[in-house]
Amino acid sequence: MMTRCTQFESITDGNMNEDLETYDGWKMIYVSEYTTTNKVNTSIVMCFEKEQMSQKLPPRLTSIYR
Repeated sequence: MMTRCTQFESITDGNMNEDLETYDGWKMIYVSEYTTTNKVNTSIVMCFEKEQMSQKLPPRLTSIYR
């Protein structure tokens, strides 16, 4: 399983949709949002996971018969 986390700031990162396209096909497993007391900036952390592509051996190498 591959896991990746990323952080965004509402003021400096602009359009998060473009940044999140990187994780199309990934499953979101965690999100945390923090808004400052003056409600000017919001910080968001998101974590995603994806099944790791395993290298499959040819059938002749996975068989118990040799």
